[in-house]
Amino acid sequence: MIFGPIYSRRFGKSLGIDLSPSQKQCNFDCLYCELEAKKAQEKMIEIVPVKEVLEQLKQRLNDDIDVLTITANGEPTLYPFLYPLMQNIKSLIPKNTKTLILSNGSKFGDKEVQKALLLFDIVKFSFDGGEQKIFSRIDRPHKSLSLDSIKQGILDFSKIYQGELVAEILFVKNINHSQEHLKTLIDFLSQVNPKRIDINTIDRPPAYKSNPLDLQELETIDLYFKKLLPHIKINTPSRNQHIQQIKIKNVDELYHLIKKRPLEVEETHKMLDQEALEMLKQLLKDKRIFIQTNNNLNFYTTKH
Repeated sequence: MIFGPIYSRRFGKSLGIDLSPSQKQCNFDCLYCELEAKKAQEKMIEIVPVKEVLEQLKQRLNDDIDVLTITANGEPTLYPFLYPLMQNIKSLIPKNTKTLILSNGSKFGDKEVQKALLLFDIVKFSFDGGEQKIFSRIDRPHKSLSLDSIKQGILDFSKIYQGELVAEILFVKNINHSQEHLKTLIDFLSQVNPKRIDINTIDRPPAYKSNPLDLQELETIDLYFKKLLPHIKINTPSRNQHIQQIKIKNVDELYHLIKKRPLEVEETHKMLDQEALEMLKQLLKDKRIFIQTNNNLNFYTTKH
């Protein structure tokens, strides 16, 4: 449930809380998801009690971190007790530790979800498809969701939120990077006016067969966004950024970290100390993890 700390290229040293630790529960089933492929669901079925989350978090509050990240094997805003959970978390963590949620933005129009989101220092949402057809093809949402309602919810929330709002677009080859669609994305995000837009492509092994953009295509999009949205910071993360070491306590912790987030091989060897690297070898030997190649990069993953 509590994982990391891991180094995030976007947010620094992050301790994570997974609100769906035993199975994927999401109202999207994205082509590019680094988790398992699984049919989208409207609600969380398996719900971890708030008390259990807080008890596990208290054991890790001595970790030196920049940000506490709320996520899930799926969509964290499906968690029905997000508001009371955040009320308690804010009273526990050090004042210099920021809180972050990684969301698909689908429930930003829900008033109860908004109450919880307003407690976060940073709210990050994904927005890959500005048109219903593209949205449905990439994000594969639950049938109860429509793009128009999601867009309205994001806009409504952006008007009341005073923290750091971050948008992320993940581009998939031959689907959502046409000039016409880029203009649709820019038109919407100019209304939302986030503090930052992260531009990405498929990086880790995806749930479904799909391909990334090449570096030149990504850089062209980056320049186009900067030209049309000069008042918003546009960020295209690079793997050349500094990588911090993380402390792994046991083999199972390392396994669950890789299950949650496949790790690029070269980065992993910079990230782990010698003891953790021995654990990594054991996981490979026991065939609990494997190496997969994606976009000319090798990743440690639990997928085979």
